[in-house]
Amino acid sequence: AFGSIAISTCIGYVLHFEGITSTQCGAPNVIPSISAVTGGFTPERYVWRIGMAFFSSPRIFDSFLLYNFFAASSAARKTWYSILNKINWCFYIGEYLSLFTLTFVSSVENYPIHEKGFIFFVVFSILHMILSCCLFKLGHPKPWDDSEQASWRLRLWSTIVFISMLPIGAYLFIRHDQYCEPYGSQCDPFN
Repeated sequence: AFGSIAISTCIGYVLHFEGITSTQCGAPNVIPSISAVTGGFTPERYVWRIGMAFFSSPRIFDSFLLYNFFAASSAARKTWYSILNKINWCFYIGEYLSLFTLTFVSSVENYPIHEKGFIFFVVFSILHMILSCCLFKLGHPKPWDDSEQASWRLRLWSTIVFISMLPIGAYLFIRHDQYCEPYGSQCDPFN
């Protein structure tokens, strides 16, 4: 997925620089939004979609691996843990389907659906990340070996960074949307 976004961005800079860096209100940008790169122009749109199509099978397989990982933990015999694991799997699939919606319905083609897909993607991502941290902590009592400790730290810090960046992204999106400042969406992940 990262490769396809990088290739799409490079193609966009070469073929459609003005288009991918422009905004609806005409304010200049240098760094394009992900939506502009992946949905506004061809061949960028198709490079992104093909990359995501290749990425989709491993992602679904990964959801089952994660589900089974938690199901094999010492706490899995408890009904509440098993239910939380199933809910977490549903969040993971919801996150994936929302990302799939973002990929195959661009903001140029249908903004309301794209917007809802993004909102659901963020919500399901947060819920999945938080619940995965909880399931990991509850299902794997200490002492942890080095790989479990490293996995826990990475999982926890990824969740904290993601959640911490959301208010900043929302603030930048609102400012750009209301005031249309030049270069206002450069750090905005919502644009």
